[in-house]
Amino acid sequence: WFYFAEGLSGASNSLIEYNYLVKKIVFKVELLPLIKLIAASFVHFVFVGLLFVLIASFSVPANLAMLQIAYYFIATTALVIAFSLVTVSIVPFFKDLSQIIVICLQFGMWLTPIMWDDSYLPQRFRWILFANPVTYLVQGYRDAILHGRWFWEKPEQSLYFWCFVLVLFAFGFALFRRLRPHFADVL
Repeated sequence: WFYFAEGLSGASNSLIEYNYLVKKIVFKVELLPLIKLIAASFVHFVFVGLLFVLIASFSVPANLAMLQIAYYFIATTALVIAFSLVTVSIVPFFKDLSQIIVICLQFGMWLTPIMWDDSYLPQRFRWILFANPVTYLVQGYRDAILHGRWFWEKPEQSLYFWCFVLVLFAFGFALFRRLRPHFADVL
């Protein structure tokens, strides 16, 4: 969750933070959100390293499914890029969106089963939980590390997640390309 939240909030504000690059220099503006995302990934790698230290200290047996952490990292990165293409396109025109994103991320942490198990939710309401694409990622990390389950054991959730990411990416990319010529004017 920390990687998702830090990556999304940093990427969303990257054009405002580096507005001097957008205004004065011919610069590939598309790189700014990616730079923030790469910076957030270093913290994520440290947390994953600490997680493995904790796993070893509690004598949790290692399994091959733990290799999926690379898959879920790539999936999280793809989701953050897709979301950030939308938000980074809108933030220069509606600067309060940055604050709304922070609030949504705080609510999202509690609405995503990070610190609670989804089995507490009645079966008839679970579809709402699984509509949240971050739920797929959180449960995937949990399944890979603690339960030894593979992502292909949940084909419907994997298909929904990747379709969501692709649709959001296509929308975000189109929005970014359309609004990009106006970034220097509004910043």
